[in-house]
Amino acid sequence: MAAAHPWDPACEPSAAGLLLSHFVASGMVTQEMLNISKKSAPYFVNFSRLQQISNIQAEIYQKNLEIELLKLEKDTADVVHPFFLAQKCHTLQSMNNHLEAVLKEKRSLRQRLLKTTCEENLPIEAVYHRYMVHLLELAVTFIERLENHLETIRNIPHLDENLRKMSHTERERERGRDTGRGRSRFHAPGARRGIQSRVFRIAPWAKGKRQTAAPPRDPQQKWICW
Repeated sequence: MAAAHPWDPACEPSAAGLLLSHFVASGMVTQEMLNISKKSAPYFVNFSRLQQISNIQAEIYQKNLEIELLKLEKDTADVVHPFFLAQKCHTLQSMNNHLEAVLKEKRSLRQRLLKTTCEENLPIEAVYHRYMVHLLELAVTFIERLENHLETIRNIPHLDENLRKMSHTERERERGRDTGRGRSRFHAPGARRGIQSRVFRIAPWAKGKRQTAAPPRDPQQKWICW
């Protein structure tokens, strides 16, 4: 037999009911407080809510796994799939059309590549001509400086060898100067004596006379050609 509910008005008042009635009459508790405690939720409701939250989280995790599998399948799809085969076929067809156009224009393309473009006029508007003149001057200056810098860079590996050659040439030049000075000092008195002897040979017949013909040759006199 089920026990009677202490707050049920149909049943007989129990000791607990009489005590609560006495508390309400004395003002220690109110009827609203008793009603709130009477309508309280069961104890196992929170456990059921926790179970529902766990089930929802497991379902979300399962859906995320399915999404990852679908992404992986999309990235690593089979190459024989009709969709991917159609894309590759379209790409190959466009490349084939481009190659056919190139082969048709093969002769004209070869002529264009072999033709020099240095004598062609550039299609530049008149308002930009002065800027182009200044730009060409800057380009020429830049090219000259670039060539100088490149030449300097090329000569860097041969710098030591060039310095040795310059030093050797300078030493040879100094030796040549010293040798030339010694020879000039040694031959100067002899050269002066030779000139004086020649003058003495000419002077006797030419002294005080105007030279109109060659002097009479003395067969006994010997002339030295130098």
